[in-house]
Amino acid sequence: KLSSVVRLAVPIRTFFDVGAHRGGYTAEILQRFPNAKGILFEPLSDNASHLKARFASQLNIQIEEVAISKRSCQAGFYGQQKASALGSLYERKLDHFGVTFEHLQEVNVKRLDDFLSWIENMGGLDLIKMDIEGSEYDALEGGACVLPLTKAVQFEFGGCNIDSRTFVQDFWRLFQKAGFNLYRMTPFGPFRLDDYQEWDEFFITTNFLALKR
Repeated sequence: KLSSVVRLAVPIRTFFDVGAHRGGYTAEILQRFPNAKGILFEPLSDNASHLKARFASQLNIQIEEVAISKRSCQAGFYGQQKASALGSLYERKLDHFGVTFEHLQEVNVKRLDDFLSWIENMGGLDLIKMDIEGSEYDALEGGACVLPLTKAVQFEFGGCNIDSRTFVQDFWRLFQKAGFNLYRMTPFGPFRLDDYQEWDEFFITTNFLALKR
């Protein structure tokens, strides 16, 4: 996932890893940019404890045990198990795959804009990575002040967007308004969506990259 971001948006000095899970994405960033400063957002307590232990020696890494969405509040968090990689603020309907979601815990929810002062102190944000199982658009809505200070956003889109009722059209319009070009990541490299077409809507897991124009 990271290779395309590295090629298009180097160097990464500052980043947000939203939905950090067990820290694999951040570890890959630090392999290439060991001095990068980042905040990892992970609401599940088991995963957050793992992240704190994994990056305990990294003074440039901050762990926030919160979910990110469009408002600051407390909310239920759902998934298959305590350290679920599919954990979501949405109680997804996956019984057609034989997968049952259950309430895992209550979590603290914040907005990206709640961390605006950190970004301003750092002189801007090079990358936001989001893999938060359907809450990506909600998170962007809660980051209206953050986006103008951000160079690149990588986010996942797929079946979870059926549950959150969000579409490629929503992201395309938001990023057009915010001054970003939107790319679909493909096996052949990034494909820029110069305009929106209804056939852009398919719910097979895909990564998108938005780059500030």
